[in-house]
Amino acid sequence: MTDEDRRHDKLRASGAERQRAAEVLATALREGRLDAQEYDNRSRAVREAKSVGELNQLVADLPSQLGVREWVAHLRIRQADRDQVARWLGDAQGEGRLTEAEHERRLTDLASAVTYTDLMKLADGVPGPPDAPRDALLVSDLDRQAVLDGLAAALADGMITADEHRDLRASARRAKRYRQLDALAIDLDARADPAERARAVRRLDQAHADGQLDAAEHAKRIGAARAATRDAELDDLLADLTATAGSRAAAGSLLSLNRRHRLADAEREQAAQELRHALDDGRLTLDEYDERVQKAYAAGTAGELRPLLKDLLAPAAGKPSAPTAGQRKSWWIAGATTAAIIAVVAGIIVYRSGEGDGSGGAPAVTGGAPELGVVWSAPLDRPSDVEGEGSWITDRTVIRARTDRMTAYDLADGHVVWTFPVPADHKLCGMSRTIDRNLGLIAYGPEGRYYCPTVAALDLGTGRPLWQRQRPEAAEFNNTYFYADEIALAGDVAVLREAHAFLAVDARANTQRWRLPVAKGCRPYSVTASGAVAALLTACDDRSAQLALVDAASGREQWRAPLRLSPDDKGQNASGRKPTVVLSVDPMVVRTSDENGAFISFDSQGKRRATIPQNQPDLDLARDEFPSWTARPGYQTTVVDDVLIVPANKPGQTDTGLAGFSLADGRRLWVTDVASLAGIGGAAGTVLATSKPILAEAELRTLSIQDGAVTSTRKIGMPDEIGLSGDFDLWNVGDRYIFANYAGTQSPPVTVIGPRP
Repeated sequence: MTDEDRRHDKLRASGAERQRAAEVLATALREGRLDAQEYDNRSRAVREAKSVGELNQLVADLPSQLGVREWVAHLRIRQADRDQVARWLGDAQGEGRLTEAEHERRLTDLASAVTYTDLMKLADGVPGPPDAPRDALLVSDLDRQAVLDGLAAALADGMITADEHRDLRASARRAKRYRQLDALAIDLDARADPAERARAVRRLDQAHADGQLDAAEHAKRIGAARAATRDAELDDLLADLTATAGSRAAAGSLLSLNRRHRLADAEREQAAQELRHALDDGRLTLDEYDERVQKAYAAGTAGELRPLLKDLLAPAAGKPSAPTAGQRKSWWIAGATTAAIIAVVAGIIVYRSGEGDGSGGAPAVTGGAPELGVVWSAPLDRPSDVEGEGSWITDRTVIRARTDRMTAYDLADGHVVWTFPVPADHKLCGMSRTIDRNLGLIAYGPEGRYYCPTVAALDLGTGRPLWQRQRPEAAEFNNTYFYADEIALAGDVAVLREAHAFLAVDARANTQRWRLPVAKGCRPYSVTASGAVAALLTACDDRSAQLALVDAASGREQWRAPLRLSPDDKGQNASGRKPTVVLSVDPMVVRTSDENGAFISFDSQGKRRATIPQNQPDLDLARDEFPSWTARPGYQTTVVDDVLIVPANKPGQTDTGLAGFSLADGRRLWVTDVASLAGIGGAAGTVLATSKPILAEAELRTLSIQDGAVTSTRKIGMPDEIGLSGDFDLWNVGDRYIFANYAGTQSPPVTVIGPRP
């Protein structure tokens, strides 16, 4: 403290300064930083304080305004953060990071913790706290077992000896923090497996045949390659060998040729030889090899060879782009490195021209790719008061639902294939998220109600209903859970939310399969399905919720996990809260409304893997993501290859970017700036995202899921004809992109864009 500060502290306190101190205390009471007794004591002291210094001492450990989320060491703990740490500790115990005794000890100490210094000690090694380094986190049972399984596989592959396996297993069992497990991964990454040794032997054989090695040197290196235990040893044996016809390096160079390059017979033979190597390595099945090698011999240009080799080779000479030895060996370290996420292309994004992408430089436009333009668009909706409700896509049609009917458009030219009208004085208010073999579920009911009593199964080839079913109504369900999924399709089973139970019927015959009533004091919240399972979410009067995964055919429960809901979680826009949503079933990901929202991922046994708060220290996730679609809500957040892709805003900014988070441990993988993001969604294993254009053209960009970097760019002409400024679904079929708009009276309800000639 300076002399000037000391002099200031000795000044007599004014009434305004006492008032400001009293306001700080009131803020701290509201946020739970002070209990009632401490607040009363300090308030009395504020009233009696004579000097500015006395007032400063009374508020020195309190923030001066509401909403301060930073974990500043000397500040008193906010109650919300205390509760959050209690949840993190519970998750950590469930994941095996903490023993039961350690969990109880930390919970006991948590009740008496005062400052964030105390709180950070109690959260040491537990996933969740801001800026917690991953290598310092305590190891979960699931990840430890993955390491042990990986060691067993390494022993079976001959990468380690039995003695090494015993010692490494002991090290893995003793490991407390991820830094210790990662050290094991680094050690295994450097080891040579049989496939790498076999590749080296083939390369040495080729070098001998080409005259680069004499017989003695060839025999010497072959012996060394077969005895090598480290990748570095193999690299040394091959380092002085140059690319020759038929070598891996020469085969890899095929990917660097101009697409229009006319192939010679030798180049076709190089491609066939590389395919044979891939078959020998187990990277291709026999059927895949037969199909690709026939196409390789028939190829006329390098562009025709590229799709046959691009997942096997790198464009430049050297190691293949298919999983390298290190990549194959390190996948079992959960989240050890970004490279362990096995995905190449994660998404497509439409930008307005001239905007930055946050990647440090403009990406190159894909060479020779034609500009994208409108192939066809559907006429505007009439009358002017109808709204879009959702969309589906089949192999030959795009189906758009609106409040009064469903219309199927032919993907090739946009002509109307069929129309299904909703009965008069009724409104379409429910759709299954997925379809199955040209079958989809819809629900509708009288105008002004959100609980849809009539469910119908539609033949999506003809638009005719296969059956209709009435669900019993309940007064308490009207005007509740507005954005909750009411119907779901799991293969040949339709799962329906009723007033007091979940019901499953045969999707084609409408015969009952099973019925699961909910407990007294609870109500069905939502039902979501994927493949052969259904996720049933139940909400109870005490704000507790239960998420259950059941076998769709039998209703047999596979696991159950507890959740918490916010007091006003009814999924309605007026509440200012976002509903609790099952975003993905495989992997299981839920966005919960509790504590201002969080994304939670679960493993196959129903144990929590990661909790990702929507309110990050430097980002707000999915802040304005309330869907316009109601029958089939189109949430912007999506899941691709165990990565959560979510819109993200920096505090105080309106432009929205995208962020990627690992669902294995909640780590933030990347953040990419996107100007005026309009929406994202999954389609055919990719993330499709768009931004609102403000100039005469927009751009279609592809993102890498590993780091969010833009990898390619294509221009879209006349974006205003597509309606990119509103809410929509975006689908990808081949080289075409289908936009289904919510506001079909202002923009075409459906537009298809593709390459312009």
